[in-house]
Amino acid sequence: MKTSKSNLFFILLSIAGFLTLAIVIAIVIFSHPPQNPYPNGGNVGEPPPPDNASGVGSQDDKRQISNLQIDIKSKNNEIFSLNQDLERKDILIAEAKTKQENTEMMLAKAVKSTQNAEDETQANTIKMIKLMEEKKVLMADLAKLMQEKASLVTKLEMFTPENAKKLGEQIGALKKDKKNLEEKIENQREDNSAKMNEISNLNDKILQLKVQLANINIPQLPNIDTVNLPNNVNLEMVLIPSGKFTMGSPIPEVRREFETQHEVTITKPFYMGKHEVTQEQWQAIIGNNPSNTKGAKLPVTNVSWLDCQEFIKMLNKETGYGFRLPSEREWEYACRAGTTTAFSFGDKITTKDANFGDLGGPVAIGKYSANAFGLYDMHGNVWEWCETEHLVKERVFRGGSFKSDDSKYLRSYHRFWGAEDFKDPANGGFRLAKTK
Repeated sequence: MKTSKSNLFFILLSIAGFLTLAIVIAIVIFSHPPQNPYPNGGNVGEPPPPDNASGVGSQDDKRQISNLQIDIKSKNNEIFSLNQDLERKDILIAEAKTKQENTEMMLAKAVKSTQNAEDETQANTIKMIKLMEEKKVLMADLAKLMQEKASLVTKLEMFTPENAKKLGEQIGALKKDKKNLEEKIENQREDNSAKMNEISNLNDKILQLKVQLANINIPQLPNIDTVNLPNNVNLEMVLIPSGKFTMGSPIPEVRREFETQHEVTITKPFYMGKHEVTQEQWQAIIGNNPSNTKGAKLPVTNVSWLDCQEFIKMLNKETGYGFRLPSEREWEYACRAGTTTAFSFGDKITTKDANFGDLGGPVAIGKYSANAFGLYDMHGNVWEWCETEHLVKERVFRGGSFKSDDSKYLRSYHRFWGAEDFKDPANGGFRLAKTK
């Protein structure tokens, strides 16, 4: 840009010099016009009328006039040439101005383009950083997908064509079974509600008949084994027949809690205590009474699972029998006594059927009705320890107690557990079992 302005200044200076020279020449020529040799009027360039044709002065005048005319013509030519140069210079100046304007416009565009380029470069830099971050994420995703692909390839390599064919056949069979089951469910959906009501009514009737039968047969039960203990204390054991039953509660059962039904087979008959172990029976074997609420016919309380084991060890030594705690399966089988309802009395239970609701404390054995197997207080009164292990050094106990404020704890399936040395001063007790 500086070079263009210097050239323009030099051109303008040259033109000014030429103009100054032209003006000086014009002043020289036109400031002292020559006297007209023809006072009577004559045209320049025409020969003057003869004055003294023979005089010497006349020839000098002619020569001077001729020279002067030549000089004038030369100067006119110079002026014309200068005017032409001046016009050319004006044209060049106009072209130079146009070029300068174009150059300045181009420079402005270049500056603007440079600014735009800088802005675009900055935007592209930000965009590039963002793209690099996205690329990093995509690379991580790609690595993860490659790992998953490698895992799938490894799994795929494990399947031979024969295995693949077998799996295909199994999948086809499963799909067919699923379709058949869906059709069966759809066909039976409308009848389910009515059938469930029918089953519930039948269960109630069966339960009522079994209770009536049990009440009729209890006095004549021949399968009771009576064991004599020290101090004229007796221990009665009821023979429980072998059989199958569904352990756990059905989904519609009220207050059900994470329970799975499964079929269990009791392969051999076994004896179960007719009552919970009483305080007088404990006293006869151990020689003390740990219960808070004292009473000979009251169930013993405040004993741990380990305490029960000590009692059984001394009892077997005293009697020669093989007493033990019942397993959880045996306990529920004996409690249900052939029923499938929440309680061995039906799906509902009240304080007329069992001792619960924290009404004051344990009650003497035999106060409430027995179930169909002739067992008393399988619901309520005191919790009963089982032999079954729950976790390491934890054991299951069943049946609920007099302190249970909710009947759900008395349900035939409900289970609870505690540490082997856990003692409940209010309601921890047990019931004996032995193999026939």
